[in-house]
Amino acid sequence: MKVKTLLLTAFLTMLICSCGKETAQKIEMFKNIADNINDETFKSREDIEAKLKNYSITMKITENGDAQKWTEIRTENGFYLNINDSNIVYSDFKTKKYYILDEKEKTGIGMALNLDSDAELPFYTMGFGIAPYIYFFEAFRFLGAKKSGTESVSGRKAIVYTFNLDDSELKMWLDEEYGICIKYEAKKDNKVSKMEIIDIKFGNASIENKVDLSKYKLQDMAFNLGN
Repeated sequence: MKVKTLLLTAFLTMLICSCGKETAQKIEMFKNIADNINDETFKSREDIEAKLKNYSITMKITENGDAQKWTEIRTENGFYLNINDSNIVYSDFKTKKYYILDEKEKTGIGMALNLDSDAELPFYTMGFGIAPYIYFFEAFRFLGAKKSGTESVSGRKAIVYTFNLDDSELKMWLDEEYGICIKYEAKKDNKVSKMEIIDIKFGNASIENKVDLSKYKLQDMAFNLGN
């Protein structure tokens, strides 16, 4: 770790000497990058996912005034994703079935899960889930986001980071314990994007009784998900 810090310091010094005053903003960015490398708030994605074995998260996502509510639950028995109380993705690991359901129409399709212990879960490989939102901070860590205090979000202690470049402004709240992004606000060209986790539980989530499949008209598809 000390060697890495020394190398970053040497690189930063060389950059300052060669650029003079014309790139002050970029110099500040590289300084923040150097600080972030040793900042334990920025946990690695692997470390975070190793701890996120069981959780329930409800978030509100707003893009230019249009809002969506997502609820995701993950446990050892399955996965549940509900978007705007309408579209549901549901995986039952016990029966090895995967469902895409329309809550309003009470219709859906079912497919077989073919998972072994090393298989990647299909809701990530197919692009479903909240991962892009809770790992929103990843790129900005290496672009030099700057620490700017602590605040509380839905009862969780969060460390606040800001990032500014040209006409872009970003503010992120990272959960102090788990390291995931639990809130962000991004502004660019008078357009605003927001995400805030409005309910979150770790370690005691359950998908049991979340979906009553007997109430849906289901169509089975002869397609296996997984390896």
